[in-house]
Formats: sequence, structure tokens, C-alpha cells
Amino acid sequence: MPNLHIFTLGTLTIQRDGQTLDGFVSQKTVGLFIYLLCHPHEHPRELLAERFWSETTGEQALKNLRTVLSSLQKQLGDYLHITRQSISIANTDDIAFDVWQFERLITQADKLSKRPSSPRKLADILAEALAIYKGDFLLNLKTDNAPEIETWLELERERLRAMLIEALFTSLNIAHQRKKYALGIEYGKRLIALEPYHEKAYRLLMTHYANTNNRNAALQVYEQLANLLMDELDTEPEDETQTLYKQIKLGRYNPPAHLTITSAMPAIIGHYVADEAVISAVMDKLDDPDCRLITLLGIGGVGKTKLAGHIAHLRRDDYLQGVFFVPLEALSRGEFVLGSIIGALQISQADETRTPMQTLTAYLKKRHCLLILDNFEHVLSAALDISALLEACPYVQCLITSREQLHIQGEHIIPLNGLPYTAPPHHNPAMQLFALTAEQVNPQFDLNAHQTAVRDICRLVDGLPLGILIAANWTQFLSPHEIRERIMGSLDFLTSQRRDLPERHKGINALLYSTWDMLNEAERAVMMNLSAFPSHFDARAGMAIGGADVQLLSGLVAKSLITTYTDGRYALHELLRRFTAQKADEAGILPTIRTAFQRYFMDWVDKVYQAHLPTHALLNEIDREYHNLWGWDWLTGEDSIRYSLKLAQIMPDYWFARGYHLAEGMAMLRRAIPYATGWDKANLAVRFGRLLSQTANYLEARPLLEDGARWSREYGDIGLEALALGELNRAVFALGEPQLAHEYLVRMVGLYENHPVHDDVALREVFARAYSNLAVSYLQLADLDQAEHYAHIGLQKQREAQNAVGEALCLNTLGIIALDRQHYELARHHFDEALKIADAIDH
Repeated sequence: MPNLHIFTLGTLTIQRDGQTLDGFVSQKTVGLFIYLLCHPHEHPRELLAERFWSETTGEQALKNLRTVLSSLQKQLGDYLHITRQSISIANTDDIAFDVWQFERLITQADKLSKRPSSPRKLADILAEALAIYKGDFLLNLKTDNAPEIETWLELERERLRAMLIEALFTSLNIAHQRKKYALGIEYGKRLIALEPYHEKAYRLLMTHYANTNNRNAALQVYEQLANLLMDELDTEPEDETQTLYKQIKLGRYNPPAHLTITSAMPAIIGHYVADEAVISAVMDKLDDPDCRLITLLGIGGVGKTKLAGHIAHLRRDDYLQGVFFVPLEALSRGEFVLGSIIGALQISQADETRTPMQTLTAYLKKRHCLLILDNFEHVLSAALDISALLEACPYVQCLITSREQLHIQGEHIIPLNGLPYTAPPHHNPAMQLFALTAEQVNPQFDLNAHQTAVRDICRLVDGLPLGILIAANWTQFLSPHEIRERIMGSLDFLTSQRRDLPERHKGINALLYSTWDMLNEAERAVMMNLSAFPSHFDARAGMAIGGADVQLLSGLVAKSLITTYTDGRYALHELLRRFTAQKADEAGILPTIRTAFQRYFMDWVDKVYQAHLPTHALLNEIDREYHNLWGWDWLTGEDSIRYSLKLAQIMPDYWFARGYHLAEGMAMLRRAIPYATGWDKANLAVRFGRLLSQTANYLEARPLLEDGARWSREYGDIGLEALALGELNRAVFALGEPQLAHEYLVRMVGLYENHPVHDDVALREVFARAYSNLAVSYLQLADLDQAEHYAHIGLQKQREAQNAVGEALCLNTLGIIALDRQHYELARHHFDEALKIADAIDH
């Protein structure tokens, strides 16, 4: 860090070791030192004396110079090199001079701006430069009897000022391009204050105001320019400026389309932990416009794809025409790579006579973008195509992930060797990844309690993210100590072994069959069983339906046949799932697998239903398994009806709340009604009746709900009866029978008071809602005493059920009651409480 800081752009200040220096003989003393800084070469004494004291004799000028140098030597002697003949600056590496810093940043920005480059990077550099320029150069420095130095100062001020104006205009343009309109307004105002006749700046400032819907401010900017030009130059603004003014004034201004187009990028699922040093290295390479091709090189499981996806999100605003993520893992031959890039860029190949290379080069020749090509080891034969593409398209950069180098000119290698694991736990990427993953599958996991074992695990897998993820997922079943012992016994289940097979370049089927051939019989059986899952699944379902134990399931993960997620769930790649389902069909076991799948999720529905979860918890449980629960379309006949009746226990409220498959779900329940018997008939009548009522089909809902209430009472299911009565209240009120609607609520509350169900969370929620609604009903009947009575009970019940929405609604009801009684302070108190709850839950 420099010890000497010189500030000349604004208030003149010289600081050494943090202390401001003063006490110089004269301002010329400081002026001489800064002149030497601006011209860091040797200066003859006679020439300096003549320039600074030109109106005195030569001998007197030299004497004055010696006096000034004596003053400088006392405070800055080690920064001067003085001989009998000359004077120059010394130890420049220990000096921070704001003019040097400003010029360096402007030069750096100028280099970037001469070719398409990162708008973010350019904006950051210019912002740093603009922050340095706090005022004109040495504006108040007095240089008596030195006209030559005064002329130099004026020229230097104008030179630096011109650089500032250009930097401000460029920053204004970039702010417009990046839609940073507030920042652009700040730059524009500063620019026209410095350069009152810069008409392009006025236009840009007008558009920035217009883009923030501040039309009046935009029009005022125009009036300011028009008045200035008329008063000073007796002229009007340019036609382009007048046209813009009229468009804004008449409300016809449309913001111009921005060029940045970012393709779909991989979603960031769960937590992402990486080595910040690696990310910094990649970012530095990408910030260098001369670096065109970067390869993230590493073994399987080291996190190449996740890192590339993370970089894609970090850089999404850094390229004028976008960032494009192109997955290559499904390709069988290198000649398909260019076609995949065309698809990712969404280029329309209108001219079929063009080759993919011609199509791409024509499209990308003048575009500034980043191509991320993932899993290139499958298509190494396309390396020369990438080289040719980069040669033809000078503004394109490529970030490639691969297990092997491309071995082409200009390739920059960034090796990935696993996450660091030697730092303290909370600054240790490997241990943090372990902890975050473990907490997903085991909420009780505490890194502080297992630091030694976790650090050992990270060391044993050498920081390999895949190994860490697999090991951490085991915390659902084993302690970190046990996991460490198993890894020490064998690394097989954690190792993603590299197997480069020539057959992989012969087509997708060859890839799948070669993978299939490497599996043993037990693994094949599990993979066929898991093909029943249309979506991701948890370990318990995978073991139950797949017939796998923890070791076998984890082994398939280690072989990259099953994808793991940070929430502890698993999934098969869709191609692999379809392939293994085909193998199961060929083996004649697909019906058996599907029956096991159906049985498992019917049991799952029973367990969830019997758990009597609060509504929000039930919806969250179904969210995780919804795609598996909806995977019933292959069922036929009685199996389909039986499954429909089972889903009727929990799905109707979910379909309504989430909106997924609402129409299809209602059609399914309608088909199942004629086949329902016993309790299923009561349940289906109530659930389907509620769904009809919630979708305003009150006439169809009413008889179903009335039958459902009666049948529920016959089977002694007060929870189901309560649901029916609550929905009948809504339906008959909507049908114009408020008194009957009120009676249904009275019956519902009486049901609760005669049959306490304090141990049932779901029913407590239902009956809390009954008391709340009964309070509203009495309010509508103008019986304020009864309304207040039941509102207070409802509030207590809602709090017991931990239903924040219900609590807020009860407080709202109490507020209305107080308002009707003209108890304004009490009303305000209730409303304030309700609003605080609504804010807290973002309702």
C-alpha cells in the first residue's frame, strides 16, 4: 500500500502515513512537487527555475528553487532525486497520485470500449474514475510570476476535464443500455453542468427521465436546453432533440428495445458453494477480451457444470447479446455441436443451403456474447469447429467444461481440484457444502458437534463436491463418524470413475446400452423399478419401490446414473428413465412395478391424511410428491377408480389452492362418484362438493355436501361432517339463504363443543375457522354482542391452531365491531395488529 497520497482533483491534499502535510514555504512548493509528478523524468534545475520564476533574474530564480527544495526535502525528501544538475521524482511505487489513477482507469476503459466488452466491467471502471474526479485540477493553486506554469495548469485542467466529460457521456450511455436509469440521471445532470452545450447528453438525460415515467423532468431538461441555445446562440435544438421532446410531451415515447438477450440458463437448485479463488480466476479471464476460450478442467463430480451455471448467472448482464448455456451431454457425435449452439441461440435457419458453421458465423460475426458449452468430453472431435468459430467471430468468448483438454490454440485451462477443506469450519467451502447438504436431509445436523469427522470426510474425498454431497446425504441414516469409517473402508461408492468408451460417440442408444452393460443384475433391477417415478423422489420411496438399500442407491448416484439434489431427493435422467422403463416392459415386469408404485403412494396418502397436518404443512408435503401422485394415467379400470378415491382424501384442496390440474382433478372425481361406497362415498361427496363450491358451482355442490354431511355423521367422522357444514354455509349463503347459512355454522360450532378434538391439529384449524365465520355471520345479522363473543373465541382458536391468516381476519372482525360501536381507539388497535400480522407473513 502506498504511504504517500496526493489529491489534486478537488481540494488539494497531501497525506503521508495517514497524516495531512502542511507548513510548506509557499504554494509554489506544492506546485513544483506536483509538476514533477505529472512529468516523472529528470528536469534541469535551470529550466525549472525559469518556468516557476520567469519574471526574476536567473540567479534569483535558482535561489528561490533552492529554498523550495529545502522545504520539500524536510517532508518529502525520500520522494525526490536531487543532483547538482537535475531534479526528478523517486519511489513512484510508494505514491498514490489521483491524476495517475484517473488516467489509468480512463485508459483501461478506453481500451475496453474500442471493442465489444462487458458493460458491467466498463461501467465499474468508469464509476471508479468518476469517483476520483471530485473537482478540477489544482483549481485554487496560486503560481505568482509563473505564466508558463499557469498556462500548463490551464491546459492540464482542460485535458482532464475533457476526459471527465467523455467518461460521463460513456457512463450515461452504458447506464441507458443496462437500464440503470437513476444512475444515468445522476451522470446526465453532472455532465450538462460541466458541458452546457452537450446536446446528446440532454437527449439521453431526457430518455432516462422518460424511462422512469418522470415526463415533467424530461420536458424541463428540454426547456433548459432550448432557453440556453436561444439566449446564448440564438438557435434552436436539433431536429432529433425536438422530435424526442414532442414524443415525450404527447405520451408517444417508447423505450428502445435493448440488445441483451439471455438464453435459458440452468436453475440454481439449493445452495451453491464454491472456491472463491476459482470463481475469481474465471471472472478475471472473462474480463480479458483477449482471452477467448476457457476450459474448466476436472474429473467427474468436481462441480464443473454447477460452476459454469453459477458463472452464467454472475455474467448474465456482461455481454451485449447475452449468455448462452449449451448442454452437450446428450450428443453422440461432434458434428452435432454447432447445431446445438444454433438451437440455444434460437437462430432461424431460413437458408438451408448454408452449413451450420456458415449460419453461426454469419449470426455471431459482430455479436458480443458468451457461449458456455457443458460436458465437451463427449464431443472432442468438435474442438476444431470451436476454434474456427472463435477465429471468425472476434467478439465471442467460450467457457467450456470438460474432463479432457481441447488441445487447440488459445485455450486457457482452469483446473478444478475439489473444494478447499483446511480453513476453519465457517470459512471452509468443503465443510460448508457438507453442512448445508446434511441440513437438507437431517434438520438436526449440527456442524459444530461434528467438526473433526466432517473435516476428515472432506479430506478423505479430497474436497470432491460429489463425494461430499453423497456423504452428507448419508447423515439421514448415519452419523458423520460412521460415514467417515465407511469411507475409510472403501471409497467405491463415493468415487465417480472415469470410463471413456468409444461407443459413446455412436449414438444415444449406444450410450445407454453401454451403461446398462456395466450394471450388475441387482443394479439393473433397481434401475427398472425406479423408472416408475415420473419425477424426483426421496430415499424412502426409492428404497421401497426400487428395492434398493442405502448402499446400492448411493452406488448408483456415484456412477452418475441417479442425480441427487441438495434437498436429499433423487431423480433419473429422463432418457435413462425411459430406457429402463422399456427394459422393464421387455422383461414383462412393468405392471408389477407400477402396482408397487401405486400401493406405495396410496399408503403415503393414508399416512399424510391420518397425520392431520395443518393446511400449509399438508400443501408442502404434497408439493414434494405431486408429480409422483399425479402419475396415475397408466392405471385403468378398478385400479384407476381405487386410486382416484384415495387421492380424494387430500388432493381437492390442493388442486384448488395451487391451481394444478384443477379441471382434470374435478373430472377424475366426477368419474369416481358412482363407484364409491361406505366411508369413501361420504369423503368423496364432501371433498368434491367443497371443490365445486370453491369454484362457484353452488347448485351442484349443495346436494353433494348435504349428503356428505349426513353420511359423515353416520360414520362418526366429525371432521368430515364439519368440512361439509362449513362449505354448506358458503354455498347456501351464495344461493341467497343467509339464515340457513348461519344455522350451518351454529351446527358446526355445536359439533365441536359436543365432541372436543383438541389433539387434532387439522380439526382445530377447521373449527377455529367456524368460530371466526360465525362471528362474521352475527355481524351481518347486526348482533354485535354475539359477533364479539365468537370473534374472541375464534381469535383464541386461531392462535391455538397457529393460523396467522385466521388470526388477522378475527382481529379485522373485532375492529369492525369496535368501529360500529364508535370505539375508535380500540378499532385502530385491532386493525394495527391485523396489519402487522399481514406484513409479517407477506399476505
